[in-house]
Amino acid sequence: MNKLFAVVIFFIITLAACTPYIKYTPGKNISDLQSSGLQQGENTLPSGRKIVVNSANKMDFNSGEPSALVLNYTTSISIDNSAELRTEVDEVWSLFVKDVEAAKLTVGALRPVNGPKGFGFVFRKRDDGTWHYEK
Repeated sequence: MNKLFAVVIFFIITLAACTPYIKYTPGKNISDLQSSGLQQGENTLPSGRKIVVNSANKMDFNSGEPSALVLNYTTSISIDNSAELRTEVDEVWSLFVKDVEAAKLTVGALRPVNGPKGFGFVFRKRDDGTWHYEK
């Protein structure tokens, strides 16, 4: 009986190792997303700023709104400093939009946090294919 159990476990592990890579499924971490180059943990943006990516999750809404891919990250910028925060968000978005498009979604959101404070930035894809920030 133990030998049969060992063979079944070996088969399952071998099958899992040969399974093709899945780009994104709800509940996966940002490390499973490959398009943007962002990873779980500390990341250095092209400008040299550092952020800490906490998670990326697909959110589904019961209200009929389209699903969104949401990136939660920690910033060193004060949430109250809207001008500097917006500059950073635009830079993060320029990377993260690749993951949103790879997931075939038309809504993406960034949620920077600093200490107990956070703020959400929602981006929506227009019919002409351009992305815009929803205020």
